[in-house]
Amino acid sequence: MAAIWGEASTLSGWLRFEVALAAAQADLGVIPIEAAEQISSACRSDAIDTALLRERSRVVGYPILPLVEQLAHEGGALVSDYVHWGATTQDVMDTAVALQVSASIDLLESRLGVLGDLTAVLSERHRSTIMVARTHAQAAVPTTFGAKLAVYLAEFARHLERLHSCRERAAVVQMFGAGGTAAAYGEQSASLRTEVARRLGLRDCATPWHTARDSLAECIWTTSAITATLGKLAKEVIDLSRNEIGEVSEMSGPLRGASSTMPQKTNPITSEVLVGLAGAATAGVSTGLIFMQAGHERAAGEWQLEWSALPAAFNNGGTALLLAIELIGGLVVHPDAMEKNLRATNGLVMAEGAMMQLASHLGRFDAHELVYDCCSEAKAAGTEFESVLAKRLEARSVEGLTIDLDASHHLGETAEIVMASIELWRNTRANGATS
Repeated sequence: MAAIWGEASTLSGWLRFEVALAAAQADLGVIPIEAAEQISSACRSDAIDTALLRERSRVVGYPILPLVEQLAHEGGALVSDYVHWGATTQDVMDTAVALQVSASIDLLESRLGVLGDLTAVLSERHRSTIMVARTHAQAAVPTTFGAKLAVYLAEFARHLERLHSCRERAAVVQMFGAGGTAAAYGEQSASLRTEVARRLGLRDCATPWHTARDSLAECIWTTSAITATLGKLAKEVIDLSRNEIGEVSEMSGPLRGASSTMPQKTNPITSEVLVGLAGAATAGVSTGLIFMQAGHERAAGEWQLEWSALPAAFNNGGTALLLAIELIGGLVVHPDAMEKNLRATNGLVMAEGAMMQLASHLGRFDAHELVYDCCSEAKAAGTEFESVLAKRLEARSVEGLTIDLDASHHLGETAEIVMASIELWRNTRANGATS
């Protein structure tokens, strides 16, 4: 991802635009064929003095005029006469950014695909692994580890759709000239734009987006949302790997997650970095909303915000996905600890199940009141919920009523949730996402 947004790739994108523009203009008879050929020969990254380009860019404020100066000076008369014909600086830079966004989304889709596939396998493997569901960080009802992962997998599927949608709106050619009218491109401007888009593998468009930056802001939001999801996943891993819970742990290895002073420690280091990346990504979303506010036909400072915000968002997202692949691929699940923590509730995790069974006989309100009192007594005495409930029912002369307190019988749709999520993921993967 760093390479996609690095200096070499950025320069290459500018030069690719100039080559595609000249070739398309030659095809349409706007400039001589010989000029297009010489422009193509001149537009080589290794022929550009990048130190001089940086120096002159600081003087001009933007890099394209200094780039065209070099091409004109080194390329000869035809290059000097016809390079950059009708274009404006932002046409070149925006089209190059569209190429970088497209390549970045390719990479994100590929990594998200790997992560989702790993999650699907893990979710299916543990669709019957019972554990405590936690609401408000408290033990709630029985669930399965597979069902927990299924929620993330469905979110990954939605993110994959968002990436695909982002590409449709952001990987678009920019060729509308100085004031957004395309006048300098001549009478064949629309055909020229279509041909340049085809040559660069971008979508064509009929309106300028020099100051319409919503699609790029959407890219920042989408990559940041992916990073936020992974930060949430990492927080759960950190919480579930606590010594007193111990239901999962990160992969182990010599000195992995070791402390410099406490030899017993194995810190969840991958998850910690993911939490940090999610925080950075969250902070970056507002930048997109700011650069969207550029007015008139050209920005006066807002555009420059993109130059750091876009690479940062994609780098955060790309790095987070790499780490999440490592996390899920090496995650160690401890079913014994999950069962132990389930038992440690003394049956209270089945309070909802008991209440719903009693509701058919006592009415829901009375059932809730009875079970609530049983839970309070069991917690105060440190005894099993089942025994307290049995005594209460006996005292109320409720006869012939069997309350099933087997946690495996109160899992609802967990198995179906797992399979539905996997099917959603596989269908999303099959419908246009990069493999």
